[in-house]
Amino acid sequence: MDDFLKETKKFLEEAGQGDKNLHVVIGNESCDLDSVIAALTYSYFLHKTSASDSIHSLPVLTIPRSQSHLKTDSNFLLCHTGINPDHLTYRDHLDLQQKGRLSLTLVDHNVLVGSNVSLEESVTMVIDHHQLERKPSNKVKLVHDLVGSCCSLVAGILLDSPEFPLTPQIAKMLIGTILVDTVNTSPEAGKTTPYDQEMLGRLMSLILDLDTEKLFDDIQQAKNDVSALSKREILEKDQKQVTHGNQTVVMSSISTSLQTFLQGSDVKQALDSVLHDRKGQCVVVMTMQVEAGVPHREILVYSNNGRITQELADFLETDTEVQLDLQPLPCDLRYSLAYSQGNVKASRKKVLPLVKSFLEKSSVPQDDLYLS
Repeated sequence: MDDFLKETKKFLEEAGQGDKNLHVVIGNESCDLDSVIAALTYSYFLHKTSASDSIHSLPVLTIPRSQSHLKTDSNFLLCHTGINPDHLTYRDHLDLQQKGRLSLTLVDHNVLVGSNVSLEESVTMVIDHHQLERKPSNKVKLVHDLVGSCCSLVAGILLDSPEFPLTPQIAKMLIGTILVDTVNTSPEAGKTTPYDQEMLGRLMSLILDLDTEKLFDDIQQAKNDVSALSKREILEKDQKQVTHGNQTVVMSSISTSLQTFLQGSDVKQALDSVLHDRKGQCVVVMTMQVEAGVPHREILVYSNNGRITQELADFLETDTEVQLDLQPLPCDLRYSLAYSQGNVKASRKKVLPLVKSFLEKSSVPQDDLYLS
């Protein structure tokens, strides 16, 4: 696969698009491990199985190259499986808006957001495991199931294709990602489905003597190592946003406890910087740590407006659909509310739709919105 990625990047740098059509595979805006590996492996699959020489398949990571150091878990797994991160193509390497003859496959999300919305006409396929927001269309092939990892869905496609030689390298990339997404198939996390288990079994049959416990621990350790990152970079490491009308809530997933994250004098500056750059009104920070195989979650709600903080926090506290089971934690940061989350099965994938529902019902007036 590394040769494919190297050739793809060289093709873009030296030849441009030329006479070839481009089939780009992109993950979601957070560019997390699941999105990265799903995009790389599915694009490689298209490259190997395409019957047409006039189409060039390539994966594009949805962050600028300057942020690649934030993806510590992805960088570890790629290097561990023999992929040179320098051979990856990032969003600032290719202007999708300017490219004609473009087709898109979305992995790990099912609707385009932000500036990419204008590319909707180019979408031909979606592979995703999040709540379905896309309207049915005969023009778009949809592979969708609420499994623990998008890479499980990609694995199913690759494993069921007689034309594709699924190598141990690719199997390990998929296995590592599925393990991280399902918290090593922990029952307490509640993220593993029978399909995830089936795909793990089929993939592991391709690799002799794979120590999955060590693989999971090594990736998790790389993911949790934020010692070289600033508070702002920790927030950017795995970030999404929810927008409705002129209101935006930024959602950051971090792998440290709130107690650790809130230490230091630069926390407020980092949160304010995120609000400013994303033109947001509120930041929701979701934490998850795994101790002795047991996951623990916390939530921080922050805004520059106490009313917005309180309204969103009240909405999450009183929700009866997901039932987060929030218990207040002490927090000295102004306009912030912190909670331990009793329902550890509720990941951002489940909380994000709640935040979207809050924005749709929000009574916060225009004058109260923080848009500076």
